[in-house]
Parts: sequence; structure tokens; C-alpha cells
Amino acid sequence: MAALQHEAAGLMHKLRRKAVSPREYFAEASRVVRLKTALASGSGEINPNVVDAETAADTFKLDTDSRDQLRRLFEQSDEWQYSGAHNGPDTISPENRREVLELIENLK
Repeated sequence: MAALQHEAAGLMHKLRRKAVSPREYFAEASRVVRLKTALASGSGEINPNVVDAETAADTFKLDTDSRDQLRRLFEQSDEWQYSGAHNGPDTISPENRREVLELIENLK
């Protein structure tokens, strides 16, 4: 559990940096969600590598808007990871970055 907490803290630090590619940003953001979900389970029975958006949303009992944001985060991460491209701009807007960080920070 301590290793998961350490990894999550390190990734959150990286997410707050300005100079990171969208591909890396969304991959790290979704990884933090997976880690926080595993940590929130308390039992250590959830493997962070298999957490999806629905598992995370259920674990944190998110409302509809937050579920939708989380689902979009995972979709963007998958889109960048698997296609190497995205249907939007090649940079992340400060507003989008702020929304992602707020979503992740509010997962409790």
C-alpha cells in the first residue's frame, strides 16, 4: 500500500508540471485514478492495473457529472495510448488540466 501511495504522490507531482505531453498527461492521470481506487478499497484486493472508469466511479460513489468526467479521462488516455493521436488539439488547455486535477484530487 505504501508503494501505491508513493507512486500516486509522484505522479500527482508530475501532473502539476506544465511541460508534459498530452499522451503522458492522460496516461499518468488515469494511472493516479487507478492507484487511488486500489488504495480506497482498503483491502488491497483491487489490482490498480485492472481498474476501469466504472470501478473507480463506483468505489468513490461519484455523481453523474463526475462519472462522465472520469469516463472521458479514461477515453482520452486510451485514445492517446492506442492510436498515438487524439481528435483534438495537441496540447492540453489550462482549463482542461485544472478540471482533471480537481477530479483526481476530489477522489476520496
